[in-house]
Amino acid sequence: MLFIDTFTAFIVASTRVHTRLLKNLNTRHAFATFADPPSDSGGDKGGEFSLAVPSCDAVKWGQIIRVCNLVGGSLTTSVAREIFRASGAPVSEDGRMRYDEFLWACATVGGVHGVAFREVANRVVGVANKHSQNLTEKGKGDDAGAG
Repeated sequence: MLFIDTFTAFIVASTRVHTRLLKNLNTRHAFATFADPPSDSGGDKGGEFSLAVPSCDAVKWGQIIRVCNLVGGSLTTSVAREIFRASGAPVSEDGRMRYDEFLWACATVGGVHGVAFREVANRVVGVANKHSQNLTEKGKGDDAGAG
């Protein structure tokens, strides 16, 4: 449980994420790019619960971390899973991470790597932008061939 002690040390730093910085970095758009889209269906709960906002589960969080090349050094896959658990997402009604938990988790990833939140956010936003561009270009190619 040495990780938990180190992890706890970064909680204070992760709560210092400034709103102005978040708006400038388009982190909300990046999260929406990677997360599962909002859904009006109740899913497995028979309509009791609606996902009105983008969200991700533990598997999707792991994919985001890997796609953004944030796994490495002291940030292992098991540490990424621990960050997801500590974000509070697993105790939400549907066990999914929302935007606020995502920001906290990204700040914690920065703490584990010993870099500022800005560095992690820049990486996530940059990869999300490339991912969006690739999807847009692919869509244009599909449209061109359809005519």
